[in-house]
Amino acid sequence: MGKRGPLPFPALGERLDECLGCGYPLVGIPAPGVCPECGVGFEDGESVLVVAGVAKGSGGPVWRKVAWVGIGAVAFLYSQLWVLLVMAVPLVGLVFFIGLLIATTAMAMTGKQKKRGTEMFAFTVSGFSRWTVGSDPSGRLFVAWDGINPAVIVRRVSNVWASMKVVDFDAEGKRFVMLEGGFRCPAVDIELVDKILNQLVRGESIDDIRDDDRFECSVLNVGRWAD
Repeated sequence: MGKRGPLPFPALGERLDECLGCGYPLVGIPAPGVCPECGVGFEDGESVLVVAGVAKGSGGPVWRKVAWVGIGAVAFLYSQLWVLLVMAVPLVGLVFFIGLLIATTAMAMTGKQKKRGTEMFAFTVSGFSRWTVGSDPSGRLFVAWDGINPAVIVRRVSNVWASMKVVDFDAEGKRFVMLEGGFRCPAVDIELVDKILNQLVRGESIDDIRDDDRFECSVLNVGRWAD
């Protein structure tokens, strides 16, 4: 198995060639329409920006964090008092030790999450799709823009990497994070990618960007998708 090359830079397409929900080929299917495989809709001339990177993993549910804090507190107290417990009430000391061991083991075993590899993220006015590089296209995940005011925060990390955070707001105005991670992008194109992403998530046309002279010399013109 050969060594995989570097992840591709951002690529901007004028029409969806593959379904955002399942990867089914859409070439030749009249638009607007829906994917015959999974039912996800698509528009005529729907622009799509594809970036490659790594998503930040979830920190897990709140109860697990509380449980770990509790286990840590009990472990600390036991480390300070175990001698007294063993001398005064041996059975209680043994029960505490066994309980602490069982709780720690159970948390460790149930907390293992499948690690994600490098991924592709496709953004359109409808939502965004994500899939692991080299995975079965049917395993794609599509997330629609169903909040109040979606936005993307993009920041430079290095000469060829940037970070992104996709946020939205619920009906009560509370912000929630839909996606967070890093993606491969030349520093010179970060501003342009930022603008494209935010206009897409707001449902705005990007024709003004395509007419911009800077776009004509951008690597976005020659970026490639990766499967």
